This record gives sequence, structure tokens and C-alpha cells, in this order.
Amino acid sequence: MKKAMILVVVLVAAVTVQAAYEAVVPWSIIETAVSDHMGGALLPNSYSKAIADGSTVYAEVRSSNPSYTWWVKVTDAGTPDAAASVLSEYPGNLTTGNSLGISGDNLMIIGGIPDEVWTISKTDGTQAVYLSKTQMQDQVGGDAVTSGYTTVSPSGEAVFYETDLDQIVQTNGMGVASVLISNQLMNDVMGSAGVQGQLAYDDSGNLYLGNTTTDSVWKFDGTNLTQIFSKEDIIALTGESTAGIASQVYNPADGLIYISENSSRDVLSFDPTDPSGTLKVFMTREDLENGALGTAIVAGFSIFNGELAATAYNQGSMAYCTIPEPTTLGLMVLGGLGLLKRRNAK
Repeated sequence: MKKAMILVVVLVAAVTVQAAYEAVVPWSIIETAVSDHMGGALLPNSYSKAIADGSTVYAEVRSSNPSYTWWVKVTDAGTPDAAASVLSEYPGNLTTGNSLGISGDNLMIIGGIPDEVWTISKTDGTQAVYLSKTQMQDQVGGDAVTSGYTTVSPSGEAVFYETDLDQIVQTNGMGVASVLISNQLMNDVMGSAGVQGQLAYDDSGNLYLGNTTTDSVWKFDGTNLTQIFSKEDIIALTGESTAGIASQVYNPADGLIYISENSSRDVLSFDPTDPSGTLKVFMTREDLENGALGTAIVAGFSIFNGELAATAYNQGSMAYCTIPEPTTLGLMVLGGLGLLKRRNAK
């Protein structure tokens, strides 16, 4: 009788797999809501931005000819029960260059035309001027709110980069504003008062901002400005020759801050409790382009049910999408190395 000894080798390989991500709010549901509201007389042709409050998404969409803006409320977003309706409207291009946030029972419209802060009731769509251009000028000197360089503070107040005097301003209730970070402090510490990208707060109340001159990321703790990442730190990670900050957002669900990096178009992430030890590429430009977003040029980040989400500077994508992290799987490969020993037994 012949007997054979077989050695089986098991190889485990780590493979990164991009999770399939899809539109939480597809364009079709937005278009139908606006069409029903307008009696078919006018349709939107682009997303401006969107923001989530739990499973409810508020999408800002526009028509360019003629100019018109709608805020569409989508309940049960991302489910078969999703329903969309127009919450509020403006017969013009009020929101060119604005930012969208949530403050208690209201949406907060920061900046744009005419450089004011507005609120829109999440219940009935009532619009109100929260901080007028005149009030801003009287109280902080400047009156120009830069597109996208804004956020809503943990206390529900508007925080924005005011570019007339290059300072960061905050509201302190309706009709009241004050300087949060002065031009002088930014110049003294950062080397310039230039700010770039969406602002973000962490759970500890620290504000994060990008500096346009040094392409670096800074933290403001209410008193002091501290550099978190230098341009060289970001370049070392992305492999680009330069760096820039486009969007930032903090996700309370995982405690991370996400950055859309302007040169590589990669999405970076870091833990604010250990920035230098946790900075990494969360998603590459290629992954973004190949997913439901259809582009790596994001119009702004937000958080939907604990996941990073974004709209895009791309009318062709027409979607608000979640962006889950690629996962690493172990793949087993079995291989028989064949007959190692043959023995005849009589």
C-alpha cells in the first residue's frame, strides 16, 4: 500500500476593499419634491449643499435660469420610506457662497448674498435675519462673510471668517456679534490672517481652521492658537508637492475630524486627542471618484447617522452620499505543495 504525506500551506493576505457607498438622498427625490411644489413650472439644476439632523436631511438646491433657491426636507433619508418636501424657498440666488448649518430648531444660513446670517425654521420654513450686514459692520467692523469658511458652534451660534478685516467672528444671539479670533492674533501666531476651508469644532469646544498662507491646520482653544499639522506633515502623507484645506467636519460618533485635502483631493482623518499620532488617509481621490459621489471635489462635509457624508461640486453627481471607510479583509489562500514523501509498505 502506498501512502503520501501532503503539506498544506495557508496564506493570509490583507486586502483593502472599498465599501460600496450610495446616495442617501438621490437627485430624483429632490427634483420630484420641487416639481410638485412649483406645479412643474421650474426645476432645480444643482445641489448647493446638504446637512443631516439624525435621519432627516436638509438639502439646498438651486435653479440658475431663472435664479431660485429651495430648501428641501427629506425624512427617513436612506430608507424606502424616504419622503421629500420643500421646506422653504427664495425667489432668487440668496445663497451664492453661503454655508448651511443646524442650530436647535433652525437651519442656519451663513453668508452668501447679502453677507448675512439667516435662520429657517425646521418646522414650518419661516425665514428670519439672525445677523444683518449692518449689525455686523457696526459691531465687528467688517461685513464680508466668505463662502464655506464657517461652522455652527456647539452652543448653536454662527462662526465665520469675515474677509473685510480678516477675522473670525461669532454671533452671540440674534443681532449680536463679536470677534472670536482677531486679525492681530492670527498674524502674530500663524504668520498671516488668511483662513481656508470649512471650520470645525470638536467635543471639547476647540475650533479647527486651515491657514491659506502656510497650508497648515491650527486649533483655537478659546484663547490660544496652536499648530496641529504643518504643510510638510500633510505632504508627507499625500505625496503631493503642496497642500490645502477644503472642508473639515467633526464626527461625534467616532471622535475624528475629517479633512478634504485640496491638492491630493484625498480625505484625511485624525483624532483631536492625538493629532500627530492618528493622521491618515481615510479615503483616496480615486475611491471618491469611483463611488456614488462621482467626484473628489466635495462641496462640504456633514454627518449622517454617525457616518461621514458629502455633496459635491459636480452637477453630474446630484447626490448626497455617505462615505464609509474602506475595510481590510483577510483572504485565505490554500495551496498543496504536493507529495513530499512516498513510502512503500509491504
